[in-house]
Amino acid sequence: MLDFLKSLFRQKPKEKQKVDFYELASWLSSKMDFGLPGDFERINEIREKLAKSLSGLEKVDIDSMKVEEKLKGYVRGNRKAYVQSLRMFLSWLTPPEKLDHKSVTNFCRNLDEELQHFNKKTVKNFYMMKNLIGNELEEIRKSLKELDSLLKKVSSKVREKSLELMEDVLSRLRGIYSFLDGKAERDSRLDGLRKKRDSIAKSISALGKEVDDFRKGKSFTELSRLKVERDRYGAEIAKISGRLNNRFAIISRPMRKLAKMYRDKLLESYLKDPCQALLSDTGLKISELLESLKREINAGKIQEKNKEKMVSAIEYLSSKYLSTEIAGIKAAKEGLEKCNSEISANRFEQELSEKTARLTRMEQDLASVDEEITKLSSREIREDISCIEQDLKKLGFEVEVENAPYDG
Repeated sequence: MLDFLKSLFRQKPKEKQKVDFYELASWLSSKMDFGLPGDFERINEIREKLAKSLSGLEKVDIDSMKVEEKLKGYVRGNRKAYVQSLRMFLSWLTPPEKLDHKSVTNFCRNLDEELQHFNKKTVKNFYMMKNLIGNELEEIRKSLKELDSLLKKVSSKVREKSLELMEDVLSRLRGIYSFLDGKAERDSRLDGLRKKRDSIAKSISALGKEVDDFRKGKSFTELSRLKVERDRYGAEIAKISGRLNNRFAIISRPMRKLAKMYRDKLLESYLKDPCQALLSDTGLKISELLESLKREINAGKIQEKNKEKMVSAIEYLSSKYLSTEIAGIKAAKEGLEKCNSEISANRFEQELSEKTARLTRMEQDLASVDEEITKLSSREIREDISCIEQDLKKLGFEVEVENAPYDG
């Protein structure tokens, strides 16, 4: 007996409604009404009613009322302010073109903000006018109250009925339909793209081998040799220049004194850059000036604490030493110029750059084709459909999807 009574109150599980997969979008669309068109039709009616009441409010004959002129003036001023605010509010009261989640939500939120602002701004105007104007203001108050209630009702519907999730499910369904409808055309395009990919891949492989062989060729070997020679000549120039800088640095102080005494520009050039000055000094005129420097020091006209050491340093810079150094610099410079000329004439780097640029373009083309193949490739839609079924359950629909193409 007890079991029988329990069975009477036990809720039977809902039977699942069977819906063909290809009819699922239409079926879901039919569930997305929620009465919103009727609600927004009523909002339009309220708008028209408010506009009519506004017109009636403006026509109220305040002048004929048997009250003090001062009160009439107060009412006129407050009516003008109230009418301007209401007219501004009515400009916001235009329903959205689409009744989707985003449009409806934005409309309700914005209009609610405007309504709260209107009520706050006009509360004083309303009560000042109510002393003389009754029916028209009461009609406006009732309409605004109904509008406020309707906005809350619409917002609640959109939120509680999960319109946003419904729209998302519908969008995904249509995406699957579109994917399935274009299968034949997509397969044809994929076939062409795969052939194109094979061709590009073969070209990349051939060019890659060509670049590797080119890097090991005679042109590369010669360029490498020239660069080694260039670096060797550069190092030799730096070495000689360093020696000269050090030698002339030792005698720089007495040289400056002699340069002031003789007002000699050649001495100044050697003080600034000994190597460059030596290359420009045809006939080694510096040798005569160094002899003069040595005489001035010996004569005591240029004072030095360690005269013998300074004289010895000057004597080291003999004509023979300087001639040897200048010959070494000139030989190294000539070798460097020759190397640079031959390096410029060598086309290895230019040709390698052209080949690698072609290779890069081919690799970019291949990546582009691969991306297009990925987009067009037949995807596994089983998971997509399963997600849609789960979302339908979240929405409260007990649906058994039939004829679903789980393998796209």
